[in-house]
Amino acid sequence: WLEASGEVAAQLLGAGDPTEILRLIAGRALELSGADYALIALPEDLEAAPEDITDLKVAVAAGLDSATIAGRIIPVSGSTAGEVFTDHVPRAVPHLRYDVSQGLGVRFGPALALPLGADDQVQGVLLVVRVPGAGAFGEHELQVVSSFADQASLALQRAESQAERRELEVLADRDRIARDLHDQVIQRLFAIGLSLQGTKRRAKTPGVAERVQDHIDQLHEVIQDIRTAIFDLQVNEAGAGQVRTRLHRVITELTQDTALRTTVRMSGALDTLPGGLVEAAEAVVREAVSNAVRHARAQELTVTVSMDDQLVIDVSDDGVGMPAQVAHSGLHNLRQRALAAAGSCVVRPGEGGGTRVVWAAPLTGGSDTDRAPAGG
Repeated sequence: WLEASGEVAAQLLGAGDPTEILRLIAGRALELSGADYALIALPEDLEAAPEDITDLKVAVAAGLDSATIAGRIIPVSGSTAGEVFTDHVPRAVPHLRYDVSQGLGVRFGPALALPLGADDQVQGVLLVVRVPGAGAFGEHELQVVSSFADQASLALQRAESQAERRELEVLADRDRIARDLHDQVIQRLFAIGLSLQGTKRRAKTPGVAERVQDHIDQLHEVIQDIRTAIFDLQVNEAGAGQVRTRLHRVITELTQDTALRTTVRMSGALDTLPGGLVEAAEAVVREAVSNAVRHARAQELTVTVSMDDQLVIDVSDDGVGMPAQVAHSGLHNLRQRALAAAGSCVVRPGEGGGTRVVWAAPLTGGSDTDRAPAGG
């Protein structure tokens, strides 16, 4: 029992593959109990509240015909596993109330059902089963396997804590990098841009002035790319529930010091957007609005964000259109984001002049990246 507990703890703390660790727990429980089968059943949604969980799924199985049992569903209501998952009390029973082996040509007899989890947080259920006609599990076997399950649960909890701590360290490092990029790199680039502006005013040859202006425009593109990278590094603290607020904040930040008359329209259940699309939406709005502010020389800007079976971001202005000499790295970023989201990005002249950017992505993957977006 001590050897088995130590092996599981070593695998967990060594950041081993979670599925392999669950198989190790099932295999060791099988050896400790002298059983024929060992199953670990977990909720399909590990983040769901316990009262919302209606089914458990056999994540791993060890023993005879184990491959045919993995993936089977056990209802919480009316099953021995469900009782243990609900009240956290280990049991030795002559047979399981819900026979997960039914229809597989496999028969289950006496069983142990034990909670997997520490304190009041049960993550799943360990089932140790013998074939019909085999001897029932005694109190000693129940205690031994329960102790092993408790130790495995503590190791699981500690491994989760370590993973969360590592994630926090990574996020803190990302925040530091984002701050350094913003406070040091961008400020230095701004200073270089101001110097170039002064150089341009002193240039006597039109060709030189034009080249300096081209370098200034490219510098602005680099600054915008860095800002996009900073956004990608930062933690999504607000979550998807603040989508409208976040997009309004981005648009206001980019247009507040301009004379643009800005119209913003948002429709659909944007608060239910997946986290990845929330980040993509903010980056796309930032890029498209920034391009309009810097290059369009427009008087009016319209931003429409809608969600139905796909997310559609439509940004249009009444300006002069996209200058041919401006670097298009920003538009390349928009198209790359659309490609990553299995969506599309179309940039074309507006109906009344200016430029229109229509970026669309399906709410679920697998879309054709060349399809025409809604509203375009």
